[in-house]
Amino acid sequence: MTGQAITRETFERIVLENLPLLHAYARRLTKGRSTDDLVQDTVLKALRSLGQYRAGTNFKAWIFKIMTNHYIDNYRKRDRMPSEVPIEEVFGLESRGGGNALDDVDTVTDPAELARVLPDPLVRALDSLPDTHRNTVLLRDLGGFAYKEIADILDCPIGTVMSRLHYSRNELKKTLQSHARAEGFLPDTEES
Repeated sequence: MTGQAITRETFERIVLENLPLLHAYARRLTKGRSTDDLVQDTVLKALRSLGQYRAGTNFKAWIFKIMTNHYIDNYRKRDRMPSEVPIEEVFGLESRGGGNALDDVDTVTDPAELARVLPDPLVRALDSLPDTHRNTVLLRDLGGFAYKEIADILDCPIGTVMSRLHYSRNELKKTLQSHARAEGFLPDTEES
């Protein structure tokens, strides 16, 4: 069912409702670099393409597809370039928020805030995945998108989405189990 084009006011309201999730997804896509730029560019592209969106269709999937495509087209090239790292980060003088991030996870309801309180080992495990796999996990587990919506956003078959999720979750499990062993939370060898 194709509805009428939406008004600019409706567009602005829907964008504002989805802004925290857009920021969270952009933060993970860009690994924290150029997050605001990616969100701004996405909203601007969506606004310019407003005539192509039809009321009654899935706005969230539509704008996430715009962000994903824009990132692939423009930001991935920049991500591969060497970046400058502040001296505070190199020597660990600046923490990601202090305290134990796991204490805050249960009380967080905003996906953008959840992305900020994820523990470093999980962030590193996610970052170790190939872009396509990491994006699939983020869209499913952080964004709450259905397989079909993810397939539309990433422009791939549903089977590919399912395969990427299966592979990625197994890789995350291995990586996090290794970390847990190194920290003494699990024995050095698994007992069956």
